[in-house]
Amino acid sequence: MSIRSSASSPSCRAARRTLGAALLALLGACASAPPAAVEPEGLPWEIPASALGTQQLFRMSYSGPRGEGSFRLALRLESAVRYQANAVDPLGRALWSLDVTADRGLFLDHRARAACALESELRLVGAPLDRVALTDLPKLLLGRVPVSPPAETPAPAGVNAGKGLKILVLSGAAGESWQVHLARGRLFRWTLIRVGEPTAWWTIEKGESILSDRTGGQLRWRASVAEPLASPLVPLAAPADYAREGCAALALGGAG
Repeated sequence: MSIRSSASSPSCRAARRTLGAALLALLGACASAPPAAVEPEGLPWEIPASALGTQQLFRMSYSGPRGEGSFRLALRLESAVRYQANAVDPLGRALWSLDVTADRGLFLDHRARAACALESELRLVGAPLDRVALTDLPKLLLGRVPVSPPAETPAPAGVNAGKGLKILVLSGAAGESWQVHLARGRLFRWTLIRVGEPTAWWTIEKGESILSDRTGGQLRWRASVAEPLASPLVPLAAPADYAREGCAALALGGAG
C-alpha cells in the first residue's frame, strides 16, 4: 500500500516524466545514428593479418558434371607464402596433402600414392576454378580474390555503385580480368572473366562461400574451426613408396 502511494506522488510522476523524456531522446538519437562502420580487412586480394599464424578447418562440398562429394580441408597458414593443407573424406581417410613455400610446393595424392613437385600454380580437376597460383589458394579459402596484381600496378580506385557499393577491376593472367564487388569495404562477390566471358564466380551467403562456373559446377565451403598454430610448420616429405610425378593435377576430394 505504501509503495503504490509513493509511486503516485507528484514527485514520482515528475521523475517518471523526466526519465521517459530522456529515454525517448536516447532512442531518437540511436534511430538517427548512421550504422557503424565495417572493420576493413585490407585489400581484397590480401590475406587478412588476423588469419596469419592460424589453422582453420573447412567443411566442403562439390556438385556438378563430375558428380557430388564432400570432404574436410585443414589449412595451416604460417605466413602469406608458407602454408600446408590437407583433405580427408567424410570417414577421415586421407585424400591429399599440400606443402607450399612461396611459388613451390609438394603435393601428395594419398589415394594414388603419388608425389609431385609443383611450381607456380595448381591445376584443379573438376573445380569451378581450374587453376590457381600456389600462393593464392589460401586467399580463395579465406574468401579473398585469388589473384596477385603486379606489385608495380597501383591499386584500382574502383567505381562507386551507390549505397556503399564499389566495383574494382583487377588484371590477371593474359586474357583474364577479375571484377570485384565490395560493400562498405568488404568483399562479397567476384567474377573471373576470360576472353570477355564470365568463367567462374564467387559469393558469400550467410557465412558460406559459393564458387560456381558456367558448366554447372559448384563448390561450397564454410569454416568450422579456427585456432592459433601450435608450432612452426614441419616440411612434408614424400613416403618412399610413393610414385613420383604421378599427380599432374589436384583432384577435388570426394569428387574424383
